[in-house]
Amino acid sequence: MNNLKKYQRFACTAVLLIVAVAVCLLAGAIWSRWENHIYLPTYFTKIDDQYFIVDAGHYRVLYSDDVKKPIFRWKTLDTDFYSPHSLAGHDGTLAADDTLNSRLKVYRRQGDDWTLSQIIPIADSGYPHFTAYDVDYGGGYYVLDGRNDRMYVLRDNGTSVEIEKIVQLPDVTGYVRSFSILDGYLYVTAGIGSESIVQLDYRHDWAVVDKYYVPEEVRGMNALCRIGDFYYLTANTDAAWDPAPYIVRTNDLHHIDVTQRETVTNAVPYYFSKVDGKYYLTAYEDFTTY
Repeated sequence: MNNLKKYQRFACTAVLLIVAVAVCLLAGAIWSRWENHIYLPTYFTKIDDQYFIVDAGHYRVLYSDDVKKPIFRWKTLDTDFYSPHSLAGHDGTLAADDTLNSRLKVYRRQGDDWTLSQIIPIADSGYPHFTAYDVDYGGGYYVLDGRNDRMYVLRDNGTSVEIEKIVQLPDVTGYVRSFSILDGYLYVTAGIGSESIVQLDYRHDWAVVDKYYVPEEVRGMNALCRIGDFYYLTANTDAAWDPAPYIVRTNDLHHIDVTQRETVTNAVPYYFSKVDGKYYLTAYEDFTTY
């Protein structure tokens, strides 16, 4: 009888061990799948009551009603992208740039989900690299064609998003990755082939208001953001396309001191965003010239 009990305990223990190993293997398999990780995140934002991550390296956009959910529980907006970089939205509509496919994709909200409603081509094999909605100064979507140095201005008429104008940006040259709207002016970042941040009066005639010299060490800029009294610049490369994963802080754009730059260890800093009263900065581990 004692031997039987011992055997039963041994058998139960063995079964529990087998189940535990199986669960661990299954969890490991789930965790290791590429869909459960983000690779080259370039932008994070919130539209209405949902959070969005642009996962450029996996050619997709993810969204969730809870930012704390693990990635495998986020929904996929679309996987038919080729290196997206950003998106913007307002009142049940969002626009996402599909950079290497040279197009802008427009979605309409249906309950908790989103449906593709339009595809807007970007002319001359353009690179729509950054998209913003001007919530403070008259509305409208602004999409930067970083390859051709143009700005697409679009309006949502309630039925469709239409191009209102295409502006050739004055004094902006080379390959640029983003812009910022600050105090009613639009600031285009410096880039490869461009030595200055260019401030434009975009609400009137798009005239150049000022230009701010950017040292070669951080000229391959990704983004510009102002937090409090300071401006923050992120860089991907220097002027020669060599890796330069830096953040520079200054209180005066006319005096950008690269000796004050901070190297981001094992990561490339990309775009800033402000969500729920906090500032976020996306970064990715592998160097790339995206």
